[in-house]
Amino acid sequence: MTIPAPVPITLYQGDSYSMLLRVKAKDITGAMVYVDLTGAIPKSQIRSTADSVPVIADFTATLTGVLAEVRLVLSPAQTASMTTTSAVWACEILFPAGRNSTLVGGPVTLVKQVTRRARPKSTWWLRGRPVRRWCPPHPSSRPGS
Repeated sequence: MTIPAPVPITLYQGDSYSMLLRVKAKDITGAMVYVDLTGAIPKSQIRSTADSVPVIADFTATLTGVLAEVRLVLSPAQTASMTTTSAVWACEILFPAGRNSTLVGGPVTLVKQVTRRARPKSTWWLRGRPVRRWCPPHPSSRPGS
């Protein structure tokens, strides 16, 4: 059994996050070569602890089409909804032959969001939805004024 490579990640609440993994393994000669991931299925999650049941976030995990590359992505909405400042993550690959292998994992640190978008002053909010106010044009902007 190979121990997954420890990779700590830091997320900024409300920001998108992307990571590109390039998978290598030793061949029969002992040389490190890129792994053919054709038909493999990547999966990556964040949890409070390795033993916890609820998932904090599921990465969008995709093969890039380039040999041995996996892209992991979190949306701004996913990181904005996170409340815990420390957690753990891991990424595993299910190979077509049925072999499952955890590639990487490690601690997650969440930096709380500082800058927040204010609601525009020209917008009223009703039941959580924006309602645009109609404002008459300024008299000086009317034709013939």
